Amino acid sequence: MTSNSILSKNLLASEYMKHLNKYIEHTNIHPAAKKADILNLCFEAKKYQFRSVCVNPEWSMLCKEKLRDTGIKIVIVYNFPTSKSRETRFADEIDLLVQARGCSTKEGRKKLEKQLQEAKQLKFNTGLPIKIVIETHILIKKEIKLATKLITKYKLDYVKSSTGLYNRIHKILSDRTKDPKGLQIIDKAYSKNNFEDLKYIKKGLNILGIIPRKFLFMYTPKIKIAGGITYYKDAENLLQLGSDLLGASKGIKMIIDQKADKAIEEYKKKDK
Repeated sequence: MTSNSILSKNLLASEYMKHLNKYIEHTNIHPAAKKADILNLCFEAKKYQFRSVCVNPEWSMLCKEKLRDTGIKIVIVYNFPTSKSRETRFADEIDLLVQARGCSTKEGRKKLEKQLQEAKQLKFNTGLPIKIVIETHILIKKEIKLATKLITKYKLDYVKSSTGLYNRIHKILSDRTKDPKGLQIIDKAYSKNNFEDLKYIKKGLNILGIIPRKFLFMYTPKIKIAGGITYYKDAENLLQLGSDLLGASKGIKMIIDQKADKAIEEYKKKDK
């Protein structure tokens, strides 16, 4: 690694440490969320200056009203199981869930491409950026890479890893399996954490799985990793490794923990 690349990496790390909040989409998509919960989400987003709030579409008008002139974006989850509406008028961006499981088969790929064509039409109709959610928690690694390649083909804006609504198949199967060989098969087939999700999404964005498309000035969707991010160091590392955004309901915890650890480090330095 050259001195310039080391410097660039250190500058990025510093950026994420100082402005982690600017990469977080503060999320509440719980189906039982009440008006008070969404008002609190907007209050927290303003207090901590998160990049955006991510909500079910039925709350988008309320969020638009409460976050007017703040620069905080309204992201709606267009067709999640928790959504009771497909209202897009008050949204700045759309997270759209597709059925990518089984896309490595001929029929599965055909179904996914049809959904992506519909997503492209939605983008045209609304003029809004579309984040395609592939639900990595329930996909095999091959499907993660292929789904990402197809999202690139249709020139959609983001690949988003997960809704955060489903348990990870790797964990379910691992908890049930005691045989070491069985565990190896599970490890080989399924992604086991957000870092592996990111790794295989990036492989899907590379030519032949090796050369980043952006190095060849080719269209490259951005990446949003979401689902179960609670530790600020994990958030920083995911950003350093290539995620452009993070979806999290625990963003405040991460910011508070980050500030607390930084204060302890500074105190230790002074104490020396």
